[in-house]
Amino acid sequence: MRWWKRFWLRYLYYCKVHWFIAASIVATALWLLWQRVSLLFLSLDVVAIFA
Repeated sequence: MRWWKRFWLRYLYYCKVHWFIAASIVATALWLLWQRVSLLFLSLDVVAIFA
């Protein structure tokens, strides 16, 4: 068994046991990613306005 498969199975087991914490971590990561993307588009809009 490859290491990533073992890691994935361990992650799934962790999610089953600590599903609330895992869901919170995923939600926070997605929210941060969304903030980065929206900031990027906002900065591109600002550059387009002043260009």
